[in-house]
Amino acid sequence: MYIPLGYYNGIESLEGELLKSALNDIITGLTEYHYTDEDTNV
Repeated sequence: MYIPLGYYNGIESLEGELLKSALNDIITGLTEYHYTDEDTNV
């Protein structure tokens, strides 16, 4: 799996609700693909 350099920057010291919120901010706006979605076949 490809994870861009710096994708998770800033979450190393977070935990609990702060971590949850930061991760939600990272993924908000990304395209969601289901495992059975033919668009994910590359």
